[in-house]
Amino acid sequence: MVKPRRSRRHSILLVAGVLAVVVGVVAMFMTYFRGGGGSAEFCLGDGPAVAVVYVDGQEKLAEELKRYLELQLAGHISGARYCTIEASKFGDEFRVYPVILVKAQNISSQLASILLNTTVKDGWRPVRLDYTAAFAAQIAVQLGVKGPVYRNTATLLVVDGSTPFTKVNVSALKQLIMENERYHVLFSAIFTANITDVKVVEEPPDGVEPVVRPAFYAVSQADLSEGAPALREVAPSIYETDVNIAAMIAGSPVLDAFESRELPKGLEAHPSLGSGPVHIAIFEDFACPYCALFYKTVFPGIEKYIENNTVTFHVLDLIIHNNENVVRIHKLLLCYYNATGNSEVYLEEARRIYSELMIYASEPVTGNKTFYDRLGEIAAELASSLNASADCSAASLVDESTREALRLGLTGTPSFAVWSENSSTVIYFVGYRPLDYFRELITWFLEHSR
Repeated sequence: MVKPRRSRRHSILLVAGVLAVVVGVVAMFMTYFRGGGGSAEFCLGDGPAVAVVYVDGQEKLAEELKRYLELQLAGHISGARYCTIEASKFGDEFRVYPVILVKAQNISSQLASILLNTTVKDGWRPVRLDYTAAFAAQIAVQLGVKGPVYRNTATLLVVDGSTPFTKVNVSALKQLIMENERYHVLFSAIFTANITDVKVVEEPPDGVEPVVRPAFYAVSQADLSEGAPALREVAPSIYETDVNIAAMIAGSPVLDAFESRELPKGLEAHPSLGSGPVHIAIFEDFACPYCALFYKTVFPGIEKYIENNTVTFHVLDLIIHNNENVVRIHKLLLCYYNATGNSEVYLEEARRIYSELMIYASEPVTGNKTFYDRLGEIAAELASSLNASADCSAASLVDESTREALRLGLTGTPSFAVWSENSSTVIYFVGYRPLDYFRELITWFLEHSR
């Protein structure tokens, strides 16, 4: 298989992105440092309090967690004391350390949503263990200190992809998790258990029906869902997570692309060219240099497949550069398309925009004018020449398309989805690929959809 060319942006494994998803709900609380706090005795009295309970060796990690919490929970719990408590002094045992405990009568609904419906001694309620483990793992990796400690162990079970494009590099995965302390800490946090082995299988076990492949599970005799609502037992002793790990590591040396049974949404309201059985959808952003490179070097070859009725090409929005002029052009062109149904003009204007972007990307910047400024000028030109407006009912579909792409795990541009009309498999990947890569995909789908 042709080795895909990737942008620098997608050339390294960003497993920390997995944890960003896991802790997204609590990220607002945990962004800045502030000192303060008190001793265990200070925290164990009456009144509202937040405690970080830790085991030996986690003292520095506990202090950093406390500092984050003291600042970020200020608007969610009034008059609270913050402290760290060594586990032996607290008494109750937990299956994950450190654990964050909250004791208060009046808290915000946001804080309440991440607390477990469990009360331990003296009225303390734990924060969800999956959130705490993920956050503590991030802090530990950043500081180079001892990370979370787990009572339970698990084997990471990977159900491999079913296509040549979605196969895991098994040796690279095992080396990454079992020999690299940083990533071992992060993967263990996802499943709130110490990962002791990695096993890759071709077919899912009985009762396991992955929607996305490769699919990542934890196998453990312990109940990993205890205190971790993001984990579910899908078969005896097999747990899945809410996190799309395959999407997060795709485009790395471990995994190139992932597959799903789910088609991208919003195709009917977005432009398409051709009527071939193989479908290629690009998720694009008009300020994306690698999208511009795709249209310059790859799209001319794909056009030949469109012309001979082999490929149907779709365009979808994925706004990564959230600039008002970028958003305006996306909405303006989509409004034009929905008013006229003219995909050819849409693509013609898109390619013209990307041609200008290539010029800006290759030439030294002179003066104060940026490409965003130029996009504002182009938007005004298009509004006049196409008699179009960015204010129409279809304009909201730009934001919907972006949200849908992010939900699928597509976090950069360009991203792509490739499928055929007679196949239930959709292959997704993030980042630029050369024409030969698309040729291999087209050939594979034609051969496997008959």
